Amino acid sequence: MTDTEERDFLLDHVRNPRHSGEIADADGVGECKNPVCGDLVKIWHKGTMIKMKATGCTICVASASLMSELVNGKPQTEIFQLIKLMRESMKPGQSEWPQELIALSPLKRMRESPMKIPCTLVGWLALERAFQHQTNPISH
Repeated sequence: MTDTEERDFLLDHVRNPRHSGEIADADGVGECKNPVCGDLVKIWHKGTMIKMKATGCTICVASASLMSELVNGKPQTEIFQLIKLMRESMKPGQSEWPQELIALSPLKRMRESPMKIPCTLVGWLALERAFQHQTNPISH
């Protein structure tokens, strides 16, 4: 993807966030805030269905939307593997981008700026918390 295509791709996720909304009878809810720029992501899950609400900078909202597309419908064990992989992949100095995260490849450039990494990961931390703080634990 060219720089312009990547920008347009991310902006589409900001303008039209995927899986946006709440789940009234969620099995778990997680929230994470980035106090530096005011990003806030809240995740609800019911079984393998994910819904999210993200506010804040473009990177935060786009990342949360992309994350929701990637993990929606996946079992909990796979979601935790993807969370770990995303955290590792966002460390500065990483050269490779994992095949499992190829749908998120426009985000890999964010790791070049230490200020953008938290914006990219805030949704992932909210997702992790949603599964850690379940009201009705599930075994997926």
